[in-house]
Amino acid sequence: MLGINLKDLVLHALNLVLLFVILRAFLYQPVVKFMNARTQRFADQADELVAWQDQLQQKEASFSAIEAEAREKAQQTIREGSADAQKAADNMLQQAQLQADAMVEKARQEIAREKEQAQAVLREEAAHAAVGIASQILEREVSEKDNAKLIDAYFERVK
Repeated sequence: MLGINLKDLVLHALNLVLLFVILRAFLYQPVVKFMNARTQRFADQADELVAWQDQLQQKEASFSAIEAEAREKAQQTIREGSADAQKAADNMLQQAQLQADAMVEKARQEIAREKEQAQAVLREEAAHAAVGIASQILEREVSEKDNAKLIDAYFERVK
């Protein structure tokens, strides 16, 4: 025949199958296992990255809410401070107005008192002058009782 030996052919076929089994067991299986493990690691890292991104977004949302709340509290504090300052200013103005009114009233009372005193002094001096003039005219002595009657009558006419 062509020089093909059946025994050699079977041995070559057997060597080929044996080589295939050995390569599959010692080379292909570990490489596939390594590649599957590597693919699983990449998938796990991708999942972990997605989880971290979700956590980051949640924290950013939380920080944004906290920041907005802090800003609102600061604005509220500023508004309250302004309102308190306005109340204090209004209170101070009111107190100043009350003090000014009290001072004006006190001055009016003092003026009225001094006016009454001055009028009393003028009445007394006018009465003494009138008594002196009247006594000189009448050339007689007027008693204290008569003097008081004359003064009262005079001032009743003047008022």
